[in-house]
Amino acid sequence: VLDVECGPGYLSFLAGRAGAAQVFGVTDSAPALAWANAEFAGGVVRFREGPCSSLPLASGDVDLALSLETLERQRDAPGFIAELYRVLAPGGLLVLSTKLTRGPQRLHPQDPLHVREYDDVELAALLSPRFSIAERLGLWREPGPLRARPSGVRVAVDRTVGSVMTRLLGQKIAGV
Repeated sequence: VLDVECGPGYLSFLAGRAGAAQVFGVTDSAPALAWANAEFAGGVVRFREGPCSSLPLASGDVDLALSLETLERQRDAPGFIAELYRVLAPGGLLVLSTKLTRGPQRLHPQDPLHVREYDDVELAALLSPRFSIAERLGLWREPGPLRARPSGVRVAVDRTVGSVMTRLLGQKIAGV
């Protein structure tokens, strides 16, 4: 499993806990890498430093690549998608999430870390030269203020991400 732009490493940790044989978290942030190594490295989970544009893995090294909320931060999105395709083994699976935005604001996102956001048609066009979309899932929140107790947030993330990770890893292990 590859966790692209893994940040502090929590998703990599969850992938290892869900049963992955090997997990590589990659980040270009030295502070995030230090945190990930201190908190979550060990067993099947390892972290490497490197940019998304040139992942520090050989071609075909991984069966499952996780790119959660990283596409919108890429200056060269087609190059990033090509790099994900390069490191995936034949028949590998890419799980990608990104904020979908409609209208002209997608070209000038409010989030200063986002280079560009996509609508669903643009995202499909970006992926289609290299990937076929097997499943689309949505994530949204109801209008109004978002309220959560900090202790409840991690549990919700653990249950949701953990169950998805287990399902995806089970599919890859079973060859589905």
